[in-house]
Amino acid sequence: MAYKIEKIKAVDIPNYINNKISFWAKPELLNLFAKRDNTELFYIIVTQNDTILSIMPILEKKKYRFVYINQAHEQYYTPIDFLLPDNQTLFSLQYEKLAILKLFAKYLKNNYFKVVINFEDNISDIRAFSWVGFTVTPLYVYKKNIINYSEEYLAPSVKPELKKAYKNGLTAKQYWDIKSCSNLLQSLSNRKNRPKRQTENDYQLFLNDLYKNSLCDMVLVCKDDTPLTFAIVLKDKVSLTLYSFVTATSDLGLKLNSGIFCFNYILSNYREYSIFDLGGANIENVAFFKSKFNCELKNYYRVEINKIPLLKNK
Repeated sequence: MAYKIEKIKAVDIPNYINNKISFWAKPELLNLFAKRDNTELFYIIVTQNDTILSIMPILEKKKYRFVYINQAHEQYYTPIDFLLPDNQTLFSLQYEKLAILKLFAKYLKNNYFKVVINFEDNISDIRAFSWVGFTVTPLYVYKKNIINYSEEYLAPSVKPELKKAYKNGLTAKQYWDIKSCSNLLQSLSNRKNRPKRQTENDYQLFLNDLYKNSLCDMVLVCKDDTPLTFAIVLKDKVSLTLYSFVTATSDLGLKLNSGIFCFNYILSNYREYSIFDLGGANIENVAFFKSKFNCELKNYYRVEINKIPLLKNK
Protein backbone atom coordinates (compact mmCIF):
# COMPACT_ATOMS: atom_id res chain seq x y z
CA MET A 1 0.00 0.00 0.00
CA ALA A 2 1.16 3.55 -0.77
CA TYR A 3 2.54 5.89 1.83
CA LYS A 4 0.51 8.77 3.21
CA ILE A 5 2.10 12.00 4.41
CA GLU A 6 0.35 14.64 6.51
CA LYS A 7 0.90 17.36 9.11
CA ILE A 8 -0.50 17.00 12.62
CA LYS A 9 -0.40 19.02 15.85
CA ALA A 10 1.79 17.97 18.77
CA VAL A 11 -1.27 17.11 20.87
CA ASP A 12 -2.31 14.54 18.26
CA ILE A 13 0.84 12.42 18.57
CA PRO A 14 -0.03 9.02 20.09
CA ASN A 15 1.61 8.38 23.46
CA TYR A 16 3.42 5.30 22.22
CA ILE A 17 5.08 7.41 19.50
CA ASN A 18 6.11 10.11 21.96
CA ASN A 19 7.99 7.44 23.90
CA LYS A 20 9.96 6.42 20.78
CA ILE A 21 10.97 9.73 19.25
CA SER A 22 14.38 11.32 19.75
CA PHE A 23 15.30 14.19 22.06
CA TRP A 24 15.15 16.88 19.36
CA ALA A 25 11.61 15.77 18.47
CA LYS A 26 10.21 15.92 22.01
CA PRO A 27 7.29 18.37 22.30
CA GLU A 28 8.33 19.40 25.85
CA LEU A 29 11.56 20.78 24.34
CA LEU A 30 10.23 22.14 21.05
CA ASN A 31 7.27 23.94 22.62
CA LEU A 32 9.80 26.09 24.48
CA PHE A 33 11.61 26.88 21.21
CA ALA A 34 8.25 27.69 19.62
CA LYS A 35 7.45 30.11 22.45
CA ARG A 36 10.90 31.71 22.17
CA ASP A 37 10.80 32.16 18.40
CA ASN A 38 7.08 32.92 18.04
CA THR A 39 6.58 29.82 15.90
CA GLU A 40 4.10 26.95 15.98
CA LEU A 41 5.06 23.31 16.47
CA PHE A 42 3.75 20.67 14.07
CA TYR A 43 4.81 17.17 13.09
CA ILE A 44 4.93 15.73 9.59
CA ILE A 45 4.22 12.00 9.65
CA VAL A 46 4.48 9.27 7.04
CA THR A 47 2.05 6.40 7.51
CA GLN A 48 1.15 3.14 5.83
CA ASN A 49 -1.99 1.21 6.77
CA ASP A 50 -2.53 3.81 9.53
CA THR A 51 0.85 2.91 11.07
CA ILE A 52 3.33 5.73 11.61
CA LEU A 53 6.60 4.87 9.87
CA SER A 54 8.43 8.17 10.26
CA ILE A 55 7.99 11.51 11.99
CA MET A 56 9.63 14.92 11.64
CA PRO A 57 9.00 18.03 13.79
CA ILE A 58 8.79 21.48 12.24
CA LEU A 59 8.57 24.95 13.76
CA GLU A 60 6.35 26.89 11.41
CA LYS A 61 6.34 30.67 11.08
CA LYS A 62 4.03 32.97 9.18
CA LYS A 63 5.05 36.27 7.67
CA TYR A 64 2.44 38.17 5.70
CA ARG A 65 0.88 35.51 3.45
CA PHE A 66 3.97 33.28 3.49
CA VAL A 67 4.52 30.22 5.68
CA TYR A 68 8.10 29.12 6.14
CA ILE A 69 10.53 27.16 8.31
CA ASN A 70 13.83 28.62 9.44
CA GLN A 71 15.66 26.44 11.96
CA ALA A 72 19.22 27.38 11.09
CA HIS A 73 20.53 28.05 14.61
CA GLU A 74 23.78 26.11 14.91
CA GLN A 75 22.79 24.68 18.28
CA TYR A 76 19.48 23.29 17.01
CA TYR A 77 18.95 20.09 15.04
CA THR A 78 15.89 18.77 13.21
CA PRO A 79 15.51 15.00 13.48
CA ILE A 80 13.70 12.53 11.28
CA ASP A 81 12.78 9.46 13.33
CA PHE A 82 12.15 6.18 11.54
CA LEU A 83 9.82 3.64 13.16
CA LEU A 84 10.23 0.89 10.59
CA PRO A 85 9.89 -2.87 11.18
CA ASP A 86 13.14 -4.61 12.09
CA ASN A 87 12.51 -7.71 9.98
CA GLN A 88 13.81 -6.21 6.72
CA THR A 89 16.93 -6.77 4.68
CA LEU A 90 19.48 -3.98 4.69
CA PHE A 91 18.65 -3.19 1.07
CA SER A 92 14.89 -2.91 1.64
CA LEU A 93 15.45 -0.81 4.78
CA GLN A 94 17.73 1.64 2.97
CA TYR A 95 15.36 1.80 -0.01
CA GLU A 96 12.36 2.53 2.23
CA LYS A 97 14.21 5.22 4.16
CA LEU A 98 15.23 6.92 0.91
CA ALA A 99 11.64 6.81 -0.36
CA ILE A 100 10.38 8.36 2.88
CA LEU A 101 13.05 11.08 2.83
CA LYS A 102 11.97 11.98 -0.70
CA LEU A 103 8.37 12.26 0.53
CA PHE A 104 9.47 14.67 3.26
CA ALA A 105 11.52 16.70 0.77
CA LYS A 106 8.63 17.00 -1.69
CA TYR A 107 6.17 17.87 1.06
CA LEU A 108 8.38 20.66 2.41
CA LYS A 109 9.04 22.06 -1.06
CA ASN A 110 5.35 22.03 -2.03
CA ASN A 111 3.96 23.46 1.22
CA TYR A 112 6.47 26.13 2.32
CA PHE A 113 7.89 29.17 0.62
CA LYS A 114 11.16 29.00 2.52
CA VAL A 115 12.82 26.11 4.35
CA VAL A 116 16.13 26.13 6.24
CA ILE A 117 16.82 23.04 8.32
CA ASN A 118 19.85 21.53 10.06
CA PHE A 119 19.71 17.75 10.22
CA GLU A 120 21.63 15.95 12.94
CA ASP A 121 24.59 13.84 11.86
CA ASN A 122 22.59 10.58 11.98
CA ILE A 123 20.80 11.74 8.79
CA SER A 124 23.66 11.08 6.40
CA ASP A 125 21.78 10.34 3.16
CA ILE A 126 20.54 13.72 1.90
CA ARG A 127 20.32 12.79 -1.80
CA ALA A 128 16.51 12.97 -1.82
CA PHE A 129 16.59 16.67 -0.88
CA SER A 130 19.07 17.42 -3.66
CA TRP A 131 16.92 15.55 -6.15
CA VAL A 132 13.86 17.73 -5.51
CA GLY A 133 15.76 21.04 -5.65
CA PHE A 134 17.09 21.81 -2.16
CA THR A 135 20.54 23.31 -1.66
CA VAL A 136 22.56 21.00 0.59
CA THR A 137 25.47 22.39 2.61
CA PRO A 138 27.79 20.12 4.62
CA LEU A 139 28.60 21.52 8.05
CA TYR A 140 30.74 20.22 10.89
CA VAL A 141 30.45 19.51 14.59
CA TYR A 142 32.85 18.12 17.19
CA LYS A 143 31.77 15.26 19.46
CA LYS A 144 33.64 13.75 22.38
CA ASN A 145 33.23 10.39 24.11
CA ILE A 146 32.68 11.16 27.80
CA ILE A 147 32.89 7.62 29.20
CA ASN A 148 36.67 7.23 29.07
CA TYR A 149 37.57 10.91 29.22
CA SER A 150 40.83 11.89 30.91
CA GLU A 151 42.89 15.07 30.93
CA GLU A 152 45.82 12.90 29.82
CA TYR A 153 44.35 12.68 26.30
CA LEU A 154 44.02 16.42 25.75
CA ALA A 155 46.16 18.26 23.22
CA PRO A 156 49.58 19.14 24.75
CA SER A 157 48.83 22.86 24.59
CA VAL A 158 45.78 22.45 26.86
CA LYS A 159 47.52 21.03 29.92
CA PRO A 160 49.48 24.23 30.72
CA GLU A 161 46.25 26.21 30.31
CA LEU A 162 44.49 24.00 32.87
CA LYS A 163 47.45 24.11 35.23
CA LYS A 164 47.46 27.91 35.06
CA ALA A 165 43.71 28.03 35.71
CA TYR A 166 44.00 25.79 38.77
CA LYS A 167 46.96 27.82 40.07
CA ASN A 168 45.02 31.08 39.76
CA GLY A 169 42.09 29.77 41.75
CA LEU A 170 39.47 29.20 39.06
CA THR A 171 36.56 27.10 40.24
CA ALA A 172 33.75 25.40 38.33
CA LYS A 173 30.40 24.11 39.55
CA GLN A 174 26.95 23.08 38.41
CA TYR A 175 24.86 26.03 39.52
CA TRP A 176 21.79 27.69 38.07
CA ASP A 177 21.96 31.46 38.39
CA ILE A 178 21.20 33.23 35.12
CA LYS A 179 20.93 36.65 36.75
CA SER A 180 24.51 36.54 38.01
CA CYS A 181 25.60 36.02 34.39
CA SER A 182 23.64 38.92 32.93
CA ASN A 183 26.83 40.70 31.82
CA LEU A 184 27.95 37.58 29.96
CA LEU A 185 24.50 37.14 28.43
CA GLN A 186 24.73 40.61 26.90
CA SER A 187 27.59 39.34 24.74
CA LEU A 188 25.08 37.04 23.00
CA SER A 189 22.99 39.93 21.70
CA ASN A 190 24.65 39.91 18.28
CA ARG A 191 25.13 36.16 18.00
CA LYS A 192 22.96 33.43 16.49
CA ASN A 193 22.31 31.92 19.91
CA ARG A 194 19.72 34.60 20.56
CA PRO A 195 17.04 35.41 17.97
CA LYS A 196 16.83 38.93 16.69
CA ARG A 197 14.49 41.33 18.49
CA GLN A 198 14.40 39.15 21.60
CA THR A 199 15.14 41.05 24.79
CA GLU A 200 17.67 39.84 27.31
CA ASN A 201 14.88 39.29 29.84
CA ASP A 202 12.90 37.15 27.38
CA TYR A 203 15.99 35.08 26.69
CA GLN A 204 16.58 34.55 30.40
CA LEU A 205 12.99 33.38 30.78
CA PHE A 206 13.51 30.91 27.94
CA LEU A 207 16.65 29.48 29.56
CA ASN A 208 14.89 29.28 32.93
CA ASP A 209 12.03 27.35 31.33
CA LEU A 210 14.52 24.83 29.93
CA TYR A 211 16.00 24.40 33.39
CA LYS A 212 12.63 24.06 35.13
CA ASN A 213 11.77 21.25 32.71
CA SER A 214 15.03 19.42 33.58
CA LEU A 215 16.27 19.86 30.01
CA CYS A 216 19.53 21.64 30.80
CA ASP A 217 22.22 22.45 33.35
CA MET A 218 24.55 25.40 33.79
CA VAL A 219 28.25 25.07 34.48
CA LEU A 220 29.69 28.26 35.93
CA VAL A 221 33.42 29.13 36.10
CA CYS A 222 34.38 31.83 38.60
CA LYS A 223 37.43 33.68 39.87
CA ASP A 224 36.89 34.94 43.44
CA ASP A 225 33.11 34.55 42.98
CA THR A 226 33.17 36.61 39.76
CA PRO A 227 31.68 34.70 36.80
CA LEU A 228 34.16 34.34 33.92
CA THR A 229 32.44 31.72 31.80
CA PHE A 230 29.18 29.86 31.78
CA ALA A 231 27.99 27.01 29.60
CA ILE A 232 24.45 25.73 29.33
CA VAL A 233 24.25 22.11 28.23
CA LEU A 234 21.11 20.41 27.00
CA LYS A 235 20.61 16.95 28.50
CA ASP A 236 19.44 14.29 26.08
CA LYS A 237 18.46 11.38 28.31
CA VAL A 238 17.31 9.35 25.30
CA SER A 239 20.69 8.96 23.59
CA LEU A 240 22.74 10.01 26.66
CA THR A 241 24.18 13.00 24.83
CA LEU A 242 25.06 16.44 26.18
CA TYR A 243 24.79 19.39 23.79
CA SER A 244 26.74 22.60 24.23
CA PHE A 245 23.87 25.03 23.83
CA VAL A 246 24.95 28.46 25.06
CA THR A 247 28.42 29.56 26.09
CA ALA A 248 29.71 32.99 26.99
CA THR A 249 33.13 34.04 28.25
CA SER A 250 34.82 37.15 29.60
CA ASP A 251 38.23 36.57 31.15
CA LEU A 252 38.35 40.16 32.47
CA GLY A 253 41.86 40.59 31.11
CA LEU A 254 43.22 37.78 33.30
CA LYS A 255 44.42 35.78 30.26
CA LEU A 256 43.07 32.57 31.78
CA ASN A 257 41.40 30.14 29.39
CA SER A 258 38.23 29.68 31.40
CA GLY A 259 36.50 28.17 28.35
CA ILE A 260 38.87 25.19 28.37
CA PHE A 261 38.46 24.95 32.14
CA CYS A 262 34.66 24.89 31.72
CA PHE A 263 34.58 22.19 29.01
CA ASN A 264 37.06 20.08 30.96
CA TYR A 265 34.73 20.24 33.96
CA ILE A 266 31.76 19.10 31.85
CA LEU A 267 33.66 16.16 30.40
CA SER A 268 34.91 15.15 33.86
CA ASN A 269 31.64 15.45 35.79
CA TYR A 270 28.84 14.15 33.54
CA ARG A 271 29.85 10.49 33.48
CA GLU A 272 26.21 9.36 33.28
CA TYR A 273 26.24 10.58 29.65
CA SER A 274 28.10 8.98 26.75
CA ILE A 275 28.71 11.80 24.26
CA PHE A 276 29.38 15.54 24.53
CA ASP A 277 28.41 17.49 21.41
CA LEU A 278 30.65 20.57 21.60
CA GLY A 279 28.68 22.32 18.87
CA GLY A 280 29.57 23.76 15.49
CA ALA A 281 33.09 23.60 14.10
CA ASN A 282 32.48 25.81 11.07
CA ILE A 283 34.41 28.93 12.17
CA GLU A 284 38.18 28.53 12.11
CA ASN A 285 39.08 29.88 15.56
CA VAL A 286 36.12 28.11 17.21
CA ALA A 287 37.02 24.84 15.50
CA PHE A 288 40.64 25.18 16.63
CA PHE A 289 39.56 25.70 20.26
CA LYS A 290 37.27 22.65 20.29
CA SER A 291 39.80 20.44 18.51
CA LYS A 292 42.05 20.69 21.57
CA PHE A 293 39.82 18.14 23.28
CA ASN A 294 40.76 15.46 20.72
CA CYS A 295 37.19 15.21 19.51
CA GLU A 296 35.73 13.36 16.56
CA LEU A 297 34.74 15.59 13.65
CA LYS A 298 31.26 14.79 12.33
CA ASN A 299 29.27 15.98 9.32
CA TYR A 300 25.78 17.33 9.54
CA TYR A 301 23.79 18.91 6.73
CA ARG A 302 21.82 22.08 6.18
CA VAL A 303 19.11 21.86 3.52
CA GLU A 304 17.38 24.97 2.24
CA ILE A 305 15.09 26.24 -0.44
CA ASN A 306 13.71 29.75 -0.93
CA LYS A 307 10.86 30.62 -3.27
CA ILE A 308 10.46 34.15 -1.87
CA PRO A 309 13.03 36.51 -3.44
CA LEU A 310 12.20 39.24 -0.92
CA LEU A 311 13.12 36.96 1.99
CA LYS A 312 16.51 35.97 0.66
CA ASN A 313 19.35 36.70 3.07
CA LYS A 314 16.93 37.51 5.83
